[in-house]
Amino acid sequence: MRFVSKMTSELSAQETKDILSVLNTAFGYWGEDSTFRWKYVENPYGESVHAIGYDGDHPVGYVAFWRTDLEGRPAYECVDGAVVPGQRNKGIFATASAACTARLAGEYMYAYPSHITRPALINAGLALERRFPITVHWAPIMLRRYNRMDPIPDDYVKWRFLAHPSNKYFVYRRGENYYLLIKRREHMYVVGGRLSSDFGLERAHPSFVFSYDFPGSSFRFPRTAGYFLENINKFSGGNFIPGFVTDRF
Repeated sequence: MRFVSKMTSELSAQETKDILSVLNTAFGYWGEDSTFRWKYVENPYGESVHAIGYDGDHPVGYVAFWRTDLEGRPAYECVDGAVVPGQRNKGIFATASAACTARLAGEYMYAYPSHITRPALINAGLALERRFPITVHWAPIMLRRYNRMDPIPDDYVKWRFLAHPSNKYFVYRRGENYYLLIKRREHMYVVGGRLSSDFGLERAHPSFVFSYDFPGSSFRFPRTAGYFLENINKFSGGNFIPGFVTDRF
């Protein structure tokens, strides 16, 4: 087994194909080259870090640390970790994750791991475990809380949401304010934040909305609570990382 760790611009065309092969095999379908380019090559924050595991010449595992800056400082979220069937439980995810964290050399990193990937990421240097549930709110009250926050930057909205190759986003208007929504299932929308305009998005009118941004709420769904890991070599993300900048949204 060998591993290759590279920044986005260092990947060859064949290595990008290898990454897509792992992701589409592991997940059934992840996306095409256009999805990869949108997420990693066109990322306005800069380059991400990728690690590919090979069994001989066959790509069998992959992990990325996606560049998602916070408060103007470089930050990287562990995303798209995958190992193809037949190669799991061999430590491939752990080795690929460690290759990424070593390549980042102490930059700020964070993750929302599953109970399966959590031990590997802790061994790779992430720590300070917290639980982040999704919370439910009556829309008028929730949206007033978002009004105290700055709108999501327009340029980010255009890249992250309007140009997304597969997800469909919605907007909710209340008074003179607009709010970004994504539909999880029928009548269930998650709020991403406040927008400066409707950006031409289809409108939705939910009575209740869900959020990743206010974990202190008493109205939560324990079964959807997730772990949060980070390293604090440079700074701590604190108790609040906006949901819209994460790979969960």
